[in-house]
Amino acid sequence: MTSCVNTNSLGSSFNQFKVSPRGVPVKADLPENKSEYGKNNKRDILGNVTGIVLGLAVPVYMVYDNLKKITPDAAAECASDMNDLLPDVQTFEDTKITADKILEDSGLKRKGVSLHFIDNTEEGAKELHTVLDEVAPQKTSFNKRLKENLYSQLKEGANAVYIHGKNKKPIIVHSERLYSNVYHELGHAMNFNGNIISKLLVKTRNLMPFGASIVAPVAVLTSILHKPDKTKQQKDKNFIEKTVDFVSKHPVVTTALGVFPVVAEEAAASIRGLNAASKHLPIETVGKLAQNYFSAWATYGTVAGGTILGVYAGVKASGLINNRKVS
Repeated sequence: MTSCVNTNSLGSSFNQFKVSPRGVPVKADLPENKSEYGKNNKRDILGNVTGIVLGLAVPVYMVYDNLKKITPDAAAECASDMNDLLPDVQTFEDTKITADKILEDSGLKRKGVSLHFIDNTEEGAKELHTVLDEVAPQKTSFNKRLKENLYSQLKEGANAVYIHGKNKKPIIVHSERLYSNVYHELGHAMNFNGNIISKLLVKTRNLMPFGASIVAPVAVLTSILHKPDKTKQQKDKNFIEKTVDFVSKHPVVTTALGVFPVVAEEAAASIRGLNAASKHLPIETVGKLAQNYFSAWATYGTVAGGTILGVYAGVKASGLINNRKVS
């Protein structure tokens, strides 16, 4: 004869009924010390809140870090740091010539991809504004903030980007900083305009916008709050029930699957860009580029790893505090 205790929801409490041997609900024996109700409720709330906070720490921070307003001074400081991390390996003139050749040879130019090398001059700022207005129209205040931040980063050379618009597909790179990243951005363009597999990889990376995993919050909340229906056999459950049960039981694996597309697509972009560059550049130069690109890729790997670790820590902490077994 067992009593049902819901330990998987915020503010859970003892169910006052249990099942008799004949399956008839009967009044459950209540604990003599009624203060245990409060203790269990507080423990459940503490465990669930702790788990959710730990599990969502990295995604929440990434959203904040990407959406906060970037000042020109902050962008310039970031550009300096990025230039130290990813030093250019050729002159700008040689890089531009090589990039133009790759754009032509790869067929990207015929597909509408264009190269834009901008600088800090008034003319460069005007070109940057024009290109961004064409591919990222300002429809909401949210879009406005994103566009302003991207403009600040690109203008100072703190970032390089490929934007896959409906009609325009620009690659925007600074002519004084990070211009060697143009090969990586060409790799992104190849992925976006490539075969079905590469396009699928690009689509699924939307599961991690701004570096913040969408899957992680779902995995954490499901694992902590969902209680699988043990009255049903697995074969009798529908697809949704089976999926929810899987996520609840395997939050870390689910999160890893969610962050994988970003890490994989970034690696694929670097590899494709390096392969294209190797047809035009000395092997020593390609090797230096590979080192730079690996350093940049490692930042994505760090965020992905931190997201997975946060989910593990959150679910584990919740289980330990609530005395719930965590698989």
